[in-house]
Amino acid sequence: VSAVSLPDLPLNLPPISLPYLLSLSAFTANSITDMRYYEKPDALIIRGRFRAASNGVSGGICDVSSILHISVQPGFSENAVRLIERTSAKYGFLSPEFALITAVPVNNICIAKYDEITVFAAAAVSDKNRTINIITVSSVPMTDAALLGALMTVTEAKMKVLTERKIGLTTLST
Repeated sequence: VSAVSLPDLPLNLPPISLPYLLSLSAFTANSITDMRYYEKPDALIIRGRFRAASNGVSGGICDVSSILHISVQPGFSENAVRLIERTSAKYGFLSPEFALITAVPVNNICIAKYDEITVFAAAAVSDKNRTINIITVSSVPMTDAALLGALMTVTEAKMKVLTERKIGLTTLST
């Protein structure tokens, strides 16, 4: 896991009292309490109390205590909900959580922090694998509408990079 600095970016988001998760595949979250994260061989675990928006397994907008990035082997065909439950139990915590399941290894995750924003980005872009997963956590409170707006902004930024680098979008899996 590596850390990088981000340029100065203005964030004009309306305040509320809870932190938010921004983007799964795109996840977006707002952290209500101090966020902690742990790297395990098969998962990145982000713990805290979050108001989160997710387009992943069991996604939506809700309060969660864990965000999981679970790495699987290419060709994974198991029941996703059971894998999430098993991974949660393996590392000793209970729901509610949001999770993404991906063939991108945990050691491909880059962590960047700038002011109140922490981004966990995992990418594998090759001839056979075009996956970019982004989890963004803000300690600045946001409304649900701002949370969804941030999720869209993260997704748009991902697509801009792919377009600028001329990476084929029709074969992008996530």
